[in-house]
Amino acid sequence: MIGEKYPFFDVPEDDVSPLFTTKLQEAAHVGCLRGVFDGNGTTTDWIRGNDALKSPAFDTELRDMVETLRRDGPLKNFQSMRQFCQEHPQARMSGRQTFYAFRIDTQRHRYHLRFSRKRGNSTSSAIRLTG
Repeated sequence: MIGEKYPFFDVPEDDVSPLFTTKLQEAAHVGCLRGVFDGNGTTTDWIRGNDALKSPAFDTELRDMVETLRRDGPLKNFQSMRQFCQEHPQARMSGRQTFYAFRIDTQRHRYHLRFSRKRGNSTSSAIRLTG
């Protein structure tokens, strides 16, 4: 189960700041894996960050985490993502657009996850990664 292998960070009540990066952490931004749910599953692309931090160990952990999220979690399909977001109303953020913010910490990396619904029936999920 995803919560055992990659537990989501519990946000303190009324303090969402741990779900976002600071200016000091921006240099530790490995990259951003962006995904869109389509009729065939999830299509993803990688937006580069600090290439010096991207290592084989990072790639292995990222690949395993994404596969776990696809198999047992909110990246399985749009309905799974929607249900996961509904079960975590405290993660709902509003501003220019509404999205849900989550965080997963491992021994070596911190992963910031953003789930959002785009216009119309098009849906997407985005994972922003920091090391």
